[in-house]
Amino acid sequence: MKGKDKILIVDDEKINVAILTSYLIDNYDVITASNGEEALSIVKKEEPDLILLDVVMPGMDGFDVCRTIKHEYKLDFIPVIMLTALTSRDDHQKGIEVGADDFLKKPADRFELDKKITALLRIKEQHDSLLHDRNKAYEYLDYVGVLIAVLDKDYKLIHINKKGADILGYNRNNIINRDWIDLIVSESYADIVKTKCDFLLGEIMDEPECSEYPIMTITRKEKLFKWHYSILKDTRGNITNILMSGEDITEKRKDEIKLMEYAKKLQKSNEIKDLFTDVLRHDLLNPAGLIRSFTDLLQETETSEKQAYY
Repeated sequence: MKGKDKILIVDDEKINVAILTSYLIDNYDVITASNGEEALSIVKKEEPDLILLDVVMPGMDGFDVCRTIKHEYKLDFIPVIMLTALTSRDDHQKGIEVGADDFLKKPADRFELDKKITALLRIKEQHDSLLHDRNKAYEYLDYVGVLIAVLDKDYKLIHINKKGADILGYNRNNIINRDWIDLIVSESYADIVKTKCDFLLGEIMDEPECSEYPIMTITRKEKLFKWHYSILKDTRGNITNILMSGEDITEKRKDEIKLMEYAKKLQKSNEIKDLFTDVLRHDLLNPAGLIRSFTDLLQETETSEKQAYY
């Protein structure tokens, strides 16, 4: 069973920290920081469920702290409520740009604070649940015997299963967020693959049943793959990603080529055999025909005893 949600209060004024703590302590685990640098250290260590962040502080202000948490830290979604006495439109716009999820004017009203925290924690719970389901799905994909990759709308790789990473020879962590086409696709097929992806993302064409193109391993060895595509959409029906499954058909194609070459050789052998049979029949029948013709002629004419013997 999940315990209390953890809330980090970041404010350089002790009286504000004390008031907010008194509001929250009964329902939440409360941790505090008095400046931006301390807050960032605590965020990495504690990974709170929500942050109440003062804007005006010495050193790093709230905007810098929020920007760092949202854009530089590789953490799951953490809601940030900015506490500020600044009320201008530009300040709110700046807060939105750095990733703030909501704003609360100081001094904070207890009812409004509780309402905003409850709403954002509910959103975080839904987000965490979806993330858990996605991670479970990714774990299942690791047991599939084909390469599975998920690309974003800029062709960047956001997931690849273990089998796929093993086939390519890469460590998964080293290729996540890299351009799939530039990194993996054979140069001569790059434009073709980009066009297919653009058509899919723009819903210009239906998802193709399959296509074939070669990719390059970490050692730049070329492997031929057969690909199946699917588009992934969010709850609003907007396309978000491309899901690809690829089967290595390099050896299969080599075997097919060998089989075709063998079939051609077999056909040529049959043609030579037929030619030989025709020549043999012709060469055997010619003297036999001559013998029979002369025999018939001898039988049809008056013959001496010697001719009859011949």
